[in-house]
Parts: sequence; structure tokens; C-alpha cells
Amino acid sequence: MNRSSSANEVEPAEEAQSEGIERDAQPARDASETEPTAAGHNATTMVDALSDLAEQAWKLDLDEEPEVKTIARNANLNSLQGPSIEGEKQQQNIKWLLFDCDNTIVLSETLAFMASFDLVNEVLAYKQVDHRYGRDELLVHFMGLSFSAMCRKMAKQFHFQWTAEDASLFEQREEDEVIKLFHKGLKAVPGILDVLARIVGEMRYNIAIVSSSSLSRINAALDATNLRMFFPDKYVFSAKSCLENRTCKPDPAIYLYALEELGVKAQDCVCIEDSRAGVMAATRAGIPCIGFLGSFTSHAMQEQLWTDFHKDGCAAIMWEWNQFFDILSTLERV
Repeated sequence: MNRSSSANEVEPAEEAQSEGIERDAQPARDASETEPTAAGHNATTMVDALSDLAEQAWKLDLDEEPEVKTIARNANLNSLQGPSIEGEKQQQNIKWLLFDCDNTIVLSETLAFMASFDLVNEVLAYKQVDHRYGRDELLVHFMGLSFSAMCRKMAKQFHFQWTAEDASLFEQREEDEVIKLFHKGLKAVPGILDVLARIVGEMRYNIAIVSSSSLSRINAALDATNLRMFFPDKYVFSAKSCLENRTCKPDPAIYLYALEELGVKAQDCVCIEDSRAGVMAATRAGIPCIGFLGSFTSHAMQEQLWTDFHKDGCAAIMWEWNQFFDILSTLERV
């Protein structure tokens, strides 16, 4: 099961994709407004720092974005819906639900970032670069990037070569540390267990995971959160492990690969994603996508993602998993 699936257009390298998304996602600021600064030293944990910095990095100028000034969690279903799915003229027959993993069904993003912290400075020392990142600076510059993308970005910034040998030396260590942290403290996203149990109990839809992460990391996440029972190995698809030419979202290759392996058409599926990269990958593969905001504690970040998800073509947007089945029913009537 190691065939590659390629899209008509292959996106640039991962760090370029991530940086492009990050730049595009930044809200407009008044010319007099200063750039956001790192979180203060009052943040006592990495989780606190991440939350503080996210609040600053995604701060909206609400005077320029009045349409997202008030977004209520109890908004009615019409306000939850994103743009209509272009080309859909008949009732959609949804057969498969495709779930992203990180921060969609498991709360893994912060733990993964924590695992990268010490190794990033080890890379700089190994490459004889004098600079060392503090925790807050690292969060500002690299939040949302994978460890491999961090290293490639540093290579450009500090003008050193990042080779395949370098990657093999550090990247496995980073993944091992992530998995260790998963087993110590990873939790499922609130509400997902009930959703998956209902799906399996009703036997109306098939479910699979489609992720950029490696199979070993996905499996560790499922084991640590007791979600393994819902996803047999043959229904777990990893861009890092399954694709011959490894790419990551927003490249749609892993979604195209999953569709081929499952023997289904894009219009027979709905996927759930928590990031712009994931939404772009799904929509480029032609799969209707529900954007999920529930893993973010920063209201400013949620509002910005709400706007971005609409722009990126989400079929619907939800705050919490308890809204999922109502939204799914609405999509089936589109």
C-alpha cells in the first residue's frame, strides 16, 4: 500500500506552503498598530505561552472585518454553513467520513510543539549557528510548522544546508519524543468519542483517518486516547508513510490516495479539518469539508479561521462536535 497519488498541480515545499498560509491568514492591521510581541514571562507553561501568543498573532482589526465581529457559539445552522458546494445539484449520498487526526480528534498540537523545542536549538548548535531560540520566540516564528519544516526554514534563515542525513539524525528523535509525550498526556478532543460511537453504532457511514503525520504517530495518538477501536489499520492513511513521493497538506495527494484505496468518489465523502492546509487539501481533491474550530481556545484565532475557512471553500464550519450531525444532515440535503 505504498503507491503515490499526485495532483495535477504539486504545491511548493512544506515550509513554503505553511509560511504562505500563515502570511495569507494574517488579518489586516492599521498602519499605526504595532506588531504582536511574544507572550509575557507570566506564562508558566508551554500551553499558556501558546495560548497567549495565538491570541496576539491572530488578533483581528474588527473595524475592518465587521462581518466576523460577533460570532456566537449558539449560532443557528444557517450561520454555521460555509459557501455552497459548487456543482452539487442533487442530494448528496455521503458514504465516507474522513477525519484529520491532529487537533481534529486528538489535542496533539501543543504537545508536538513542546517536543520540538530543545531539538531546534540542538540543530543550531550542530550547524554551528550562534543563535538560540527562547520558548516565546520559537512559538512566534514556528507555530503551526512541522519539525522538518522548522529545520528547513532555519536553514534558509541562517544559511546552512539541511541534508537527508541531517533529517535522519534529528527527525526520528523528534517523533520519538512526540510519541512519548502522547503516552503521558494526550487527550481526545471533547465530544469526539460520542460522535464516533454513534457513527459506528448506527452503521450508516464508514470512517477513516487522512493525515499528514506518520503512521507511528497516528497510532500512538489513537492508542493514548482509546480511539483505536474506531479506526482499523486499513482505514488510516498517512502522507508521511503511505505516499511514495511524500508531500503534506495542502497538497491533496494523501486525499487522492485515500479515495483510490477506498474505491470511492470525492462527492461520496465529507472530511473534517481544523487547519487551512487541511481544508485546502480536501477542497483541491474535490471533497466537501467541514472546518472545525473547537480545538482553539483563542476566540480571535477562531474568528480568523472562520473567515479563512469560508474563503478556502469549506462546505460548513462548526465550533464543537455536538453540532456535527446537524451539519452533516444539512450537507446531505444540499
